[in-house]
Amino acid sequence: MLKQYLSAGYPILAVKTCEPERAEKELLWELFNAQYENGTQPYHCHSWDIVNDIRQWGVIDSDNGTRQLSYSSVQGGRTQEDDMLPPEIFPLKWLSRQESNTVLFVWNYHKFLVPHAIHTIQSLQNFRDEWKQCQKALVMLVPDIEVVTELDKSITIIDFDLPDKAKIVGVLEELAEGNNITVSNGQKENLSNTAMGLTLFEAENAFALSFSHEHNTFDPRVVMEQKAQMVKKNATLEYSHFEETFDSIGGLENLKQFSSRIIQSPLSRGVLLLGIPGVGKSMLAKALGNEAGIPTLSLDLGRVFGSLVGQSEGKIREATRIIDAMAPCILFCDEINPGLLAA
Repeated sequence: MLKQYLSAGYPILAVKTCEPERAEKELLWELFNAQYENGTQPYHCHSWDIVNDIRQWGVIDSDNGTRQLSYSSVQGGRTQEDDMLPPEIFPLKWLSRQESNTVLFVWNYHKFLVPHAIHTIQSLQNFRDEWKQCQKALVMLVPDIEVVTELDKSITIIDFDLPDKAKIVGVLEELAEGNNITVSNGQKENLSNTAMGLTLFEAENAFALSFSHEHNTFDPRVVMEQKAQMVKKNATLEYSHFEETFDSIGGLENLKQFSSRIIQSPLSRGVLLLGIPGVGKSMLAKALGNEAGIPTLSLDLGRVFGSLVGQSEGKIREATRIIDAMAPCILFCDEINPGLLAA
């Protein structure tokens, strides 16, 4: 992913991720492996954050014959002039002094890319063409970013995906091995599916919390409860626990059968229930999650709309990201008329 952008001479990249450590290591391995396997010109990889300053990355051979990432602090990298600079400008100046094929990963740099940060904006504009010519790159590791107008054509955004099932299973197997228990393939499938959408850090914590010493196994219900924390942190979504079932609803037999049938189809995406108040529309939606045995999320459209430009769109993007992570699930949107009229 990153190698292609660097080969094409992209000087400023923003990698959107809520796992900066994992993203940095995977991208470093991509660059180092290209050097070892294809014999390409080596990249000089460094990272910066406001606490640890500049660190240099490399690869060492371990005792068991495998290669491992290793870092060390850069000594003597600062000048007296550097000490006078704002902390966010120093890594940009430092990168400009380095040799060709230098890549600098900077953590949480979105905090410095605000509309009034003219020194940061101007510095990036000044260094952009120089970095491109010398095959240097600034790679920002950010959870989210709103690119200011002045840099809109200079910064390229890359999405770093959440861990796939294989990585989730790897975390589970490591925990199981550490606790000397055997996890069947069926349990691995169930637990990994439940944990999809979590970061590796979240998945490891959820698995550890779900481990029962009494039964010597992992409980997927606990993992799902921890997964629901994502919903609790989002103001527009609510993890709903409804008591209704199809038995609670009188009539609507055809609609019950239709709903049960489509919820099992991967092609189905939703149902719009339109009718006068009091005929069971909301009750059916609440009961469907219990009938299907999957979580139900409620979306409050009234909380979606914000006062600032782009705020509503950002809330919708975040909500859909969480909904995708919670899949399979039911999304319940009640009383959508006022929300659509407000839009």
